[in-house]
Amino acid sequence: MKKIAKVFLIWAMTLSLVISFFGCESKKGPDYQVKSDDETQSTEENTEDIAALKNDIATLQKDIATLQNDISALQEAVKAPPLHSGAKWYAIGDSITYGLYSSSASDYHQPVVGKRWVDYVAQYSGYDLTNLGVSGSGFVTGTTFRTVVDSHDFSDVDLVTVMLGINDWKNEEAVNKVGTMDDTVSSTYTDKIIPELRYGIEKIISQNPHCKIILITPINAKIGGRGSAETNWAYGYTGSITPCGSLKSFNDMLKEVCEYYGIQVIDMTNSSVVNRQNIAVVLPDGIHPSLACYKALGLELARKITFA
Repeated sequence: MKKIAKVFLIWAMTLSLVISFFGCESKKGPDYQVKSDDETQSTEENTEDIAALKNDIATLQKDIATLQNDISALQEAVKAPPLHSGAKWYAIGDSITYGLYSSSASDYHQPVVGKRWVDYVAQYSGYDLTNLGVSGSGFVTGTTFRTVVDSHDFSDVDLVTVMLGINDWKNEEAVNKVGTMDDTVSSTYTDKIIPELRYGIEKIISQNPHCKIILITPINAKIGGRGSAETNWAYGYTGSITPCGSLKSFNDMLKEVCEYYGIQVIDMTNSSVVNRQNIAVVLPDGIHPSLACYKALGLELARKITFA
């Protein structure tokens, strides 16, 4: 019995070895080689590198496609006219809209057409400009706001800007001439700033309710002894010009009128390329911009004056 068990055990072991041998052979091809752990790791790393490279190529292709779209858009923009091409614009203002420029503390010159702030805005935005600026004008001084409004037809105008007030303030016309919102908007001249501003706004709207009106507050100024660097020049001056006082308080009064009508205000007194530190340089005579300043103002206002 023991012999039979021993023979059976030897037979089973032999059969197991044979099966194992032929099983391994069936898995191996003629060129099959067992890889080491290092070789297996290297293969995996190569596979990962190839996958990463494919991702990089895909990303690069997307970037190229985006760049091509940007180039196409830029090419179209270059060929296209400005955003507001042909829009009719009336610019009402004083000498700064008219275009007087200064080159020294005591010297100012007649305007150079094409280099005024309105010219830069018109060129940048494509507006059809009519410059209604008159040197020395204001709401109640010089050629008044009412006079300019009554002299023109606004029925087909798309945009009107009003940049007045520094002459009213400078000439002390504001003394006892400010008026109030309770004053009557009269069909005849009132000699009061608030009702005169209201008259002009209402006259333009009555002729053209779709016209966009924008009031631009005067740029800061360095006028004689009115103010200093410490008061931010005219902006913070609190001298004898009452009831308006500082240029800031004068502008706050203009803003109140515009708020009543829902008229846009661009505050160039408080936030502009003409500021407390550079005013003596960019306004050589204290009031009128230099030619370089006109260009800077034009580029700034081109971005601020919109109606689309």
